[in-house]
Parts: sequence; structure tokens; C-alpha cells
Amino acid sequence: MLLAVLVAQEELLVLIPNVSLTPLLIVLYAAVLPFHFMVLLVMSYVLLDSMFMGTLDLMYMIPMVFAWLTLCFFGRIWKDKFIAVTLFTFFFGFLYGWFFIPTKMIMLDVFHVWPYLLSDLPFEAIMAVSNLILMVVLYRPLKNVLTRLIRRDIRE
Repeated sequence: MLLAVLVAQEELLVLIPNVSLTPLLIVLYAAVLPFHFMVLLVMSYVLLDSMFMGTLDLMYMIPMVFAWLTLCFFGRIWKDKFIAVTLFTFFFGFLYGWFFIPTKMIMLDVFHVWPYLLSDLPFEAIMAVSNLILMVVLYRPLKNVLTRLIRRDIRE
């Protein structure tokens, strides 16, 4: 069900560049679920997202997996440190694009980093600001709800 929510929101918000609930949900899921479960969830998400977007390409999927797993890792270790996880999610808006630099340089046969960084900077800034706003507004309430749901499922 969590994977369905992750994929559905991504597809619903696809028309707004670099604005999605994906970073928030990944951090949220990582805070309440075991890491090994998150690895499976991220791999499944990347596969489904790539299939829906028509980019079933390892040069795109591999950096995406590493980026989301990095977010999972820090979301997990800082699960009880709201400010730390919120700031990291903000900076992840920039970091996410940087994961793609090596494969984009290979794909485009361009080996100068600065033009890529400068051209991607506005989109990274949009992602960073939207991540910050969504984390501040939604992280705590959603974490409380998800934690209660998981505890209830475990008891039943």
C-alpha cells in the first residue's frame, strides 16, 4: 500500500517540475519501517516510476536508486531529530540532481560539470524549497499517523 501511495502521488504531480511528496514519503517511511524493507520499497518504486515515465534505462535508474537509498539512510538515522532530517531533506533537493551527473555526462558525451550544475540549479532549488515546506507542514502529523497504523497492525 505504501508503494502504491508513493507511485500514485508521483504520477499525479508529474506536471509540476520537481515538486512531489516523494522525498517526504521516503523519509517518513524510513523513520518507521526497517531499512531492509525500505531497500525493497525503493527498488520497486524506481522500477515502477521508470516504467511509467518510459525511461527504463539503467543509466537513469542506478543513480535514482542510490539517491533514494541515501535519503532512506539519513531518514532512518535521524528519525527522531526533526531539524536534522528536515535540513537534510532540503539539501537533498540539490543532492538528488548531483547523483545523476556521472551518467548524464556519459549519456550526453559532455565532460564539463559546471554547465550541468548551473542548468540544473533552478530545478534543484525548486525541489529543495518544496521539500522544506512539505517536511515542516506534513512530516510530524504523517509520522504520528503512520506509527499508530503500524503499531495497530502489529497488535492484530
